[in-house]
Amino acid sequence: EWNILKKAFENPFFSFESKVDHVAIPALQKEIEQTFGFVFYREADITYNEELDPVVYKTIIAHLIAHGMIQKYTGNLFRPTYLWSRTLIEGFNIFWQEY
Repeated sequence: EWNILKKAFENPFFSFESKVDHVAIPALQKEIEQTFGFVFYREADITYNEELDPVVYKTIIAHLIAHGMIQKYTGNLFRPTYLWSRTLIEGFNIFWQEY
């Protein structure tokens, strides 16, 4: 099981950057956006208020951040050319996020 993951991460198209900054932007159009050493999130999606929000919302935020990281690191593995392949890539990202 670990060997499969290790081989996947050794792929030369799998890019690890030495530093990745997470930035919340109030008026971001997309939920998540990645570029170079940054992962941008819509501020409203990752803001948690302990007095107002239920505890389960922390899990939702953690999943969103995990999804952003997976998209960041697997972005060079696949280059979608058709709509169905974008759906496949999104499914792959969700799998890694949950794994």
